[in-house]
Amino acid sequence: MRSAKVGAIGAALLVLGAAPVARAQDAAFLLGERETTVLIVVHGDSFVARRGAGLVVPLASGWWRVGVDRPGTEYPELRARLYPRWRVDSARADSLQRWAAEHPHTITARDTAPTKQRERDMNIHGEELGHDACFGHVVWAVPLGEMPALPDSLCAPEAEPAGSYSFTFVSPSILTMYAGITTDYSYNFTRGTIVATLDAARRHSVTTMGGQHDGEHEIDPDPAFGVPAGDRAWAREALRCNLSYNRGLHDDAADSTETDYVGTWIKRTPGRWRFERYYANTSYVGRGHEDVCIVRVPVPTRLTGWDRLTVPWSSVRRRYRKAIDAFTSPNGAVAIVIDSGGIRVVRLEKGALGRELGSIAPDNSMSSRVESTTMSQWATGASAGRWEAELAAVLPVALEVREGETTKR
Repeated sequence: MRSAKVGAIGAALLVLGAAPVARAQDAAFLLGERETTVLIVVHGDSFVARRGAGLVVPLASGWWRVGVDRPGTEYPELRARLYPRWRVDSARADSLQRWAAEHPHTITARDTAPTKQRERDMNIHGEELGHDACFGHVVWAVPLGEMPALPDSLCAPEAEPAGSYSFTFVSPSILTMYAGITTDYSYNFTRGTIVATLDAARRHSVTTMGGQHDGEHEIDPDPAFGVPAGDRAWAREALRCNLSYNRGLHDDAADSTETDYVGTWIKRTPGRWRFERYYANTSYVGRGHEDVCIVRVPVPTRLTGWDRLTVPWSSVRRRYRKAIDAFTSPNGAVAIVIDSGGIRVVRLEKGALGRELGSIAPDNSMSSRVESTTMSQWATGASAGRWEAELAAVLPVALEVREGETTKR
């Protein structure tokens, strides 16, 4: 990958794509759905959709992968490094399966009688209650093909790894996440927001779930967001959100949340990325109560890349009544619409939605909620074809549409 060109995102990609006139309307869209990456590359009236496990991110230095916990065989570029005998063992397993099918009476079946297990009390997150536990997940970011350096153990010997997490936003600049753990009978719990630059996550894998902020630091934004400390617009929004949260929980007009403010992340809303403050009550009265509040301060473009919806959201909903999100390319050529039926690829014609080129069926990574989107990046012109070539070995083809002919893989 040529570093001078690979990371061109947003407006910079528009400039790069303008040179080859014949390819000026080509576009590539990189979509993160939870922890799955979808690449859609549009050439004229044809497009190719590729889909693979994990989140693959374009940086100026090359492609990176962002993940949680120890990687496995779901990442094609790491299979040979994780399992040097991957191909041999896979071929051997296939051979044994064929032999067993041909000689069904020569195999002694294993004893499959279930062993009796003690009854366990579980919470709504599927975590066992009544014992010591710790947040047992590690978040990492590395160049594609590199193995992340992970700690041997995250928990004390007597504590069981537990906890849940979900990405809310990933870009070439930063990642933001939800993290939580609930492990006792009284439903006391811990919640956190993880905010880290990709460079920082590479140098030191994230092993803590953040945590509560004290009153002194519940107003200023995280430095990684690029919003200066003391920003008046941010402070007004933070106090507005605090007041709204307190009225909903305590029915009072306090503008401080003491320890209930957990942190701020970036989250997808229809047509754009937004800052969102997250609250979780851990006191005896009202414990378990959680709430969020949109911060009405624009997310800097340097964090998101191109993030303008050039077609009114109302127009998208008139055309696709069950649409939950939409994206438009920086060269004004393509729209991507997500609805309950999957991902729709639409040509933009004179600034409006034009012909639909095709649709990509949903998979298990998609949901009917806009928050399931975790990443959106664009490339245009010649860069679109380069993205496709560079990710061909990582993201298998899911759907190919060539001027009206559809091929599913």
